[in-house]
Amino acid sequence: MVIKIYSIIVVLCNSIFAVLLFRKVWRKRREMSKEPGNPFLLALYSMGLQFLAAFGVSDFSVSIIVYKKFRLVEDKNLPGTLMNCCVIPVAVMAVGYLSVTDIDPVTLIVCVISGLLGALAGTSIISKMKSSSIHMLMIIALAMAAGTLLIRLLGLIPPGGSDMGFSGWKLVMAAIITFVLSGLSMGGFAVTALLLCFFYIMGLNPLAAFPLAMGTVSLACAFGGSRYVAQGNFNKKLALLSTVFGSLGAFIAVHFVKNLNTTVLQWAVLAVVVYSTVYMITERCKGKSVKSKSIKRESVKKRGIRKKGVKFEPKKKNEAIETVSKGECNYE
Repeated sequence: MVIKIYSIIVVLCNSIFAVLLFRKVWRKRREMSKEPGNPFLLALYSMGLQFLAAFGVSDFSVSIIVYKKFRLVEDKNLPGTLMNCCVIPVAVMAVGYLSVTDIDPVTLIVCVISGLLGALAGTSIISKMKSSSIHMLMIIALAMAAGTLLIRLLGLIPPGGSDMGFSGWKLVMAAIITFVLSGLSMGGFAVTALLLCFFYIMGLNPLAAFPLAMGTVSLACAFGGSRYVAQGNFNKKLALLSTVFGSLGAFIAVHFVKNLNTTVLQWAVLAVVVYSTVYMITERCKGKSVKSKSIKRESVKKRGIRKKGVKFEPKKKNEAIETVSKGECNYE
Protein backbone atom coordinates (compact mmCIF):
# COMPACT_ATOMS: atom_id res chain seq x y z
CA MET A 1 0.00 0.00 0.00
CA VAL A 2 2.78 2.42 0.97
CA ILE A 3 4.71 1.65 -2.22
CA LYS A 4 1.60 2.28 -4.34
CA ILE A 5 1.02 5.63 -2.61
CA TYR A 6 4.67 6.55 -3.10
CA SER A 7 4.48 5.63 -6.79
CA ILE A 8 1.48 7.98 -7.15
CA ILE A 9 3.44 10.76 -5.41
CA VAL A 10 6.37 10.17 -7.80
CA VAL A 11 4.04 10.47 -10.79
CA LEU A 12 2.43 13.68 -9.46
CA CYS A 13 5.72 15.38 -8.56
CA ASN A 14 7.33 14.48 -11.86
CA SER A 15 4.24 15.69 -13.73
CA ILE A 16 4.65 19.07 -12.03
CA PHE A 17 8.33 19.06 -13.03
CA ALA A 18 7.39 18.27 -16.64
CA VAL A 19 4.95 21.21 -16.72
CA LEU A 20 7.60 23.57 -15.31
CA LEU A 21 10.18 22.29 -17.80
CA PHE A 22 7.91 22.61 -20.86
CA ARG A 23 6.86 26.09 -19.81
CA LYS A 24 10.48 27.22 -19.39
CA VAL A 25 11.47 25.66 -22.73
CA TRP A 26 8.55 27.37 -24.49
CA ARG A 27 9.53 30.75 -23.07
CA LYS A 28 13.17 30.21 -24.08
CA ARG A 29 12.41 28.58 -27.45
CA ARG A 30 14.47 31.15 -29.38
CA GLU A 31 17.44 30.51 -27.11
CA MET A 32 16.89 26.76 -27.51
CA SER A 33 16.94 27.01 -31.31
CA LYS A 34 20.48 28.43 -31.11
CA GLU A 35 21.81 25.65 -28.89
CA PRO A 36 24.24 23.23 -30.60
CA GLY A 37 23.43 19.68 -31.62
CA ASN A 38 21.31 17.87 -34.21
CA PRO A 39 17.85 17.23 -32.65
CA PHE A 40 17.42 13.88 -34.40
CA LEU A 41 20.79 12.53 -33.28
CA LEU A 42 20.31 13.86 -29.76
CA ALA A 43 16.89 12.18 -29.56
CA LEU A 44 18.42 8.82 -30.58
CA TYR A 45 21.25 9.34 -28.11
CA SER A 46 18.85 10.11 -25.25
CA MET A 47 16.68 7.08 -25.98
CA GLY A 48 19.64 4.69 -26.18
CA LEU A 49 21.35 6.12 -23.09
CA GLN A 50 18.30 5.87 -20.82
CA PHE A 51 17.56 2.39 -22.15
CA LEU A 52 21.03 1.31 -21.01
CA ALA A 53 20.75 3.28 -17.77
CA ALA A 54 17.85 1.02 -16.78
CA PHE A 55 20.39 -1.85 -16.69
CA GLY A 56 23.02 -0.03 -14.64
CA VAL A 57 25.03 1.98 -17.20
CA SER A 58 25.92 5.38 -15.71
CA ASP A 59 24.09 7.97 -17.80
CA PHE A 60 25.76 10.86 -15.93
CA SER A 61 29.28 9.61 -16.71
CA VAL A 62 28.52 9.01 -20.38
CA SER A 63 26.76 12.36 -20.74
CA ILE A 64 29.62 14.32 -19.18
CA ILE A 65 31.96 12.77 -21.74
CA VAL A 66 29.64 13.42 -24.70
CA TYR A 67 28.74 16.98 -23.70
CA LYS A 68 32.39 17.94 -23.16
CA LYS A 69 33.66 16.18 -26.29
CA PHE A 70 31.15 17.80 -28.65
CA ARG A 71 30.92 21.08 -26.70
CA LEU A 72 27.17 20.84 -26.30
CA VAL A 73 26.97 22.34 -22.81
CA GLU A 74 28.91 25.05 -20.97
CA ASP A 75 30.48 24.08 -17.64
CA LYS A 76 28.15 26.34 -15.64
CA ASN A 77 25.09 24.62 -17.19
CA LEU A 78 26.43 21.07 -16.89
CA PRO A 79 24.97 20.08 -13.47
CA GLY A 80 21.51 21.41 -14.35
CA THR A 81 21.53 19.73 -17.76
CA LEU A 82 22.58 16.36 -16.34
CA MET A 83 19.87 16.55 -13.71
CA ASN A 84 17.01 17.74 -15.92
CA CYS A 85 17.81 15.14 -18.58
CA CYS A 86 17.31 12.25 -16.16
CA VAL A 87 14.34 13.37 -14.03
CA ILE A 88 11.46 11.82 -16.00
CA PRO A 89 13.39 8.73 -17.21
CA VAL A 90 14.40 7.96 -13.60
CA ALA A 91 10.75 8.32 -12.53
CA VAL A 92 9.71 5.84 -15.24
CA MET A 93 12.32 3.35 -13.95
CA ALA A 94 11.38 3.90 -10.31
CA VAL A 95 7.65 3.34 -10.82
CA GLY A 96 8.29 0.33 -13.04
CA TYR A 97 10.69 -1.41 -10.65
CA LEU A 98 8.79 -0.57 -7.45
CA SER A 99 5.62 -2.10 -8.86
CA VAL A 100 7.19 -5.57 -9.00
CA THR A 101 9.30 -5.50 -5.80
CA ASP A 102 8.36 -5.89 -2.14
CA ILE A 103 10.56 -3.37 -0.29
CA ASP A 104 10.31 -2.50 3.40
CA PRO A 105 8.11 0.68 3.48
CA VAL A 106 9.99 2.26 6.42
CA THR A 107 13.31 1.92 4.61
CA LEU A 108 11.85 3.47 1.48
CA ILE A 109 10.30 6.45 3.34
CA VAL A 110 13.47 7.19 5.35
CA CYS A 111 15.71 7.03 2.27
CA VAL A 112 13.34 9.19 0.21
CA ILE A 113 13.16 11.93 2.87
CA SER A 114 16.96 11.89 3.29
CA GLY A 115 17.38 12.09 -0.48
CA LEU A 116 15.04 15.08 -0.74
CA LEU A 117 16.90 17.00 1.97
CA GLY A 118 20.22 16.20 0.32
CA ALA A 119 18.97 17.36 -3.08
CA LEU A 120 17.75 20.69 -1.71
CA ALA A 121 21.07 21.30 0.04
CA GLY A 122 23.05 20.26 -3.04
CA THR A 123 21.29 22.57 -5.49
CA SER A 124 21.66 25.54 -3.12
CA ILE A 125 25.43 25.06 -2.93
CA ILE A 126 26.18 24.09 -6.55
CA SER A 127 24.11 26.90 -8.10
CA LYS A 128 26.51 29.42 -6.48
CA MET A 129 29.71 27.73 -7.68
CA LYS A 130 31.97 29.17 -10.38
CA SER A 131 32.57 27.44 -13.72
CA SER A 132 36.11 26.44 -12.69
CA SER A 133 34.80 24.80 -9.52
CA ILE A 134 32.12 22.94 -11.48
CA HIS A 135 34.80 21.73 -13.92
CA MET A 136 36.75 20.34 -10.97
CA LEU A 137 33.56 18.77 -9.64
CA MET A 138 33.05 16.95 -12.94
CA ILE A 139 36.60 15.55 -12.75
CA ILE A 140 35.94 14.19 -9.25
CA ALA A 141 32.58 12.79 -10.37
CA LEU A 142 34.17 10.92 -13.29
CA ALA A 143 37.00 9.61 -11.11
CA MET A 144 34.53 8.29 -8.52
CA ALA A 145 32.37 6.75 -11.24
CA ALA A 146 35.41 5.00 -12.73
CA GLY A 147 36.44 3.64 -9.35
CA THR A 148 32.95 2.39 -8.52
CA LEU A 149 32.52 0.80 -11.93
CA LEU A 150 35.89 -0.96 -11.70
CA ILE A 151 35.04 -2.37 -8.26
CA ARG A 152 31.72 -3.70 -9.57
CA LEU A 153 33.25 -5.27 -12.69
CA LEU A 154 36.02 -6.98 -10.68
CA GLY A 155 33.40 -8.47 -8.36
CA LEU A 156 34.88 -6.86 -5.23
CA ILE A 157 31.44 -5.85 -3.95
CA PRO A 158 29.52 -8.43 -1.92
CA PRO A 159 26.62 -9.92 -3.90
CA GLY A 160 24.19 -8.71 -1.26
CA GLY A 161 22.20 -10.44 1.44
CA SER A 162 18.60 -11.46 1.93
CA ASP A 163 17.22 -8.34 3.65
CA MET A 164 14.41 -6.44 1.94
CA GLY A 165 14.98 -3.38 4.14
CA PHE A 166 17.09 -1.87 6.93
CA SER A 167 16.58 -1.37 10.66
CA GLY A 168 18.57 0.03 13.58
CA TRP A 169 22.01 1.41 12.82
CA LYS A 170 21.82 0.21 9.20
CA LEU A 171 18.75 2.39 8.65
CA VAL A 172 20.58 5.41 10.13
CA MET A 173 23.58 4.73 7.89
CA ALA A 174 21.31 4.40 4.85
CA ALA A 175 19.73 7.77 5.67
CA ILE A 176 23.11 9.51 5.98
CA ILE A 177 24.42 7.91 2.78
CA THR A 178 21.35 8.85 0.73
CA PHE A 179 21.49 12.43 2.06
CA VAL A 180 25.14 12.88 1.04
CA LEU A 181 24.89 11.13 -2.31
CA SER A 182 21.66 12.89 -3.30
CA GLY A 183 23.38 16.21 -2.65
CA LEU A 184 26.34 15.13 -4.77
CA SER A 185 24.03 13.99 -7.57
CA MET A 186 22.97 17.62 -8.04
CA GLY A 187 26.55 18.28 -9.15
CA GLY A 188 26.72 15.51 -11.72
CA PHE A 189 27.84 12.58 -9.60
CA ALA A 190 26.59 9.16 -10.73
CA VAL A 191 25.14 8.16 -7.36
CA THR A 192 23.00 5.17 -8.35
CA ALA A 193 26.04 2.89 -8.63
CA LEU A 194 27.40 4.16 -5.30
CA LEU A 195 24.03 3.61 -3.61
CA LEU A 196 23.96 0.06 -4.91
CA CYS A 197 27.46 -0.57 -3.56
CA PHE A 198 26.51 0.60 -0.07
CA PHE A 199 23.21 -1.29 -0.11
CA TYR A 200 24.97 -4.52 -1.12
CA ILE A 201 27.65 -4.07 1.55
CA MET A 202 24.95 -3.61 4.22
CA GLY A 203 23.28 -6.89 3.21
CA LEU A 204 20.32 -5.75 1.11
CA ASN A 205 18.81 -8.23 -1.32
CA PRO A 206 19.80 -7.40 -4.94
CA LEU A 207 16.11 -7.67 -5.93
CA ALA A 208 15.39 -4.76 -3.58
CA ALA A 209 18.61 -2.76 -4.00
CA PHE A 210 18.09 -1.35 -7.50
CA PRO A 211 14.39 -0.44 -7.03
CA LEU A 212 15.25 1.22 -3.68
CA ALA A 213 18.09 3.20 -5.28
CA MET A 214 15.86 4.38 -8.14
CA GLY A 215 12.96 5.10 -5.81
CA THR A 216 15.23 7.11 -3.51
CA VAL A 217 16.62 9.38 -6.22
CA SER A 218 13.39 9.82 -8.23
CA LEU A 219 11.83 12.49 -5.99
CA ALA A 220 15.25 14.01 -5.26
CA CYS A 221 15.82 14.45 -9.00
CA ALA A 222 12.38 16.04 -9.45
CA PHE A 223 12.91 18.60 -6.68
CA GLY A 224 16.52 19.32 -7.64
CA GLY A 225 15.60 19.57 -11.32
CA SER A 226 12.77 22.01 -10.53
CA ARG A 227 15.24 24.37 -8.89
CA TYR A 228 17.53 24.22 -11.92
CA VAL A 229 14.53 24.94 -14.16
CA ALA A 230 13.69 28.01 -12.09
CA GLN A 231 17.31 29.22 -12.32
CA GLY A 232 17.51 28.48 -16.06
CA ASN A 233 21.01 26.98 -15.78
CA PHE A 234 20.57 24.06 -18.19
CA ASN A 235 20.53 23.16 -21.89
CA LYS A 236 16.88 23.38 -22.98
CA LYS A 237 17.21 21.26 -26.12
CA LEU A 238 18.88 18.34 -24.37
CA ALA A 239 16.47 18.44 -21.42
CA LEU A 240 13.43 18.45 -23.68
CA LEU A 241 14.63 15.63 -25.94
CA SER A 242 15.73 13.47 -23.02
CA THR A 243 12.43 14.01 -21.23
CA VAL A 244 10.50 12.74 -24.25
CA PHE A 245 12.75 10.19 -25.93
CA GLY A 246 14.84 9.21 -22.90
CA SER A 247 11.64 8.33 -21.03
CA LEU A 248 10.58 6.19 -23.99
CA GLY A 249 13.90 4.31 -23.87
CA ALA A 250 13.52 3.75 -20.11
CA PHE A 251 9.94 2.53 -20.54
CA ILE A 252 10.98 0.00 -23.19
CA ALA A 253 13.81 -1.28 -20.99
CA VAL A 254 11.66 -1.68 -17.88
CA HIS A 255 8.56 -3.23 -19.44
CA PHE A 256 9.77 -5.13 -22.52
CA VAL A 257 13.40 -6.13 -21.91
CA LYS A 258 13.69 -8.09 -18.67
CA ASN A 259 17.40 -8.83 -18.82
CA LEU A 260 20.41 -7.53 -20.75
CA ASN A 261 24.07 -8.47 -20.35
CA THR A 262 25.97 -5.19 -20.37
CA THR A 263 29.32 -6.43 -19.02
CA VAL A 264 31.27 -5.74 -22.24
CA LEU A 265 29.58 -2.36 -22.56
CA GLN A 266 30.44 -1.52 -18.94
CA TRP A 267 34.13 -2.22 -19.61
CA ALA A 268 33.98 0.06 -22.66
CA VAL A 269 32.31 2.78 -20.59
CA LEU A 270 35.02 2.38 -17.94
CA ALA A 271 37.78 2.88 -20.55
CA VAL A 272 36.09 6.00 -21.91
CA VAL A 273 35.49 7.40 -18.41
CA VAL A 274 39.15 6.94 -17.43
CA TYR A 275 40.31 8.56 -20.68
CA SER A 276 37.94 11.51 -20.20
CA THR A 277 39.04 11.99 -16.58
CA VAL A 278 42.70 12.18 -17.62
CA TYR A 279 41.79 14.48 -20.53
CA MET A 280 39.86 16.89 -18.28
CA ILE A 281 42.70 16.95 -15.72
CA THR A 282 45.30 17.82 -18.41
CA GLU A 283 42.91 20.42 -19.86
CA ARG A 284 42.54 22.02 -16.45
CA CYS A 285 46.33 22.02 -15.88
CA LYS A 286 46.92 23.65 -19.28
CA GLY A 287 44.32 26.28 -18.51
CA LYS A 288 46.00 27.10 -15.19
CA SER A 289 49.41 27.29 -16.91
CA VAL A 290 48.14 29.70 -19.56
CA LYS A 291 46.41 31.82 -16.94
CA SER A 292 49.52 32.06 -14.73
CA LYS A 293 51.66 33.07 -17.73
CA SER A 294 49.22 35.80 -18.73
CA ILE A 295 49.16 37.09 -15.13
CA LYS A 296 52.99 37.20 -15.10
CA ARG A 297 53.05 39.12 -18.40
CA GLU A 298 50.55 41.64 -17.06
CA SER A 299 52.59 42.01 -13.87
CA VAL A 300 55.83 42.63 -15.81
CA LYS A 301 54.05 45.12 -18.05
CA LYS A 302 52.68 47.08 -15.09
CA ARG A 303 56.10 47.18 -13.39
CA GLY A 304 57.65 48.50 -16.61
CA ILE A 305 55.09 51.30 -16.85
CA ARG A 306 55.69 52.40 -13.27
CA LYS A 307 59.49 52.76 -13.70
CA LYS A 308 60.85 56.28 -13.34
CA GLY A 309 61.06 58.17 -16.61
CA VAL A 310 58.80 55.79 -18.49
CA LYS A 311 55.51 57.24 -19.61
CA PHE A 312 52.54 55.30 -20.89
CA GLU A 313 51.29 56.73 -24.16
CA PRO A 314 48.47 54.92 -25.96
CA LYS A 315 49.10 54.46 -29.67
CA LYS A 316 45.55 55.28 -30.67
CA LYS A 317 43.47 58.32 -29.87
CA ASN A 318 40.47 56.17 -28.90
CA GLU A 319 42.60 54.24 -26.43
CA ALA A 320 43.79 57.49 -24.85
CA ILE A 321 40.23 58.71 -24.45
CA GLU A 322 39.19 55.39 -22.93
CA THR A 323 42.13 55.50 -20.50
CA VAL A 324 41.26 59.02 -19.35
CA SER A 325 37.60 58.05 -18.90
CA LYS A 326 38.65 55.18 -16.64
CA GLY A 327 40.91 57.45 -14.59
CA GLU A 328 44.07 55.48 -15.38
CA CYS A 329 46.26 58.37 -16.68
CA ASN A 330 49.18 59.41 -14.48
CA TYR A 331 49.82 63.14 -14.45
CA GLU A 332 53.39 64.17 -13.68
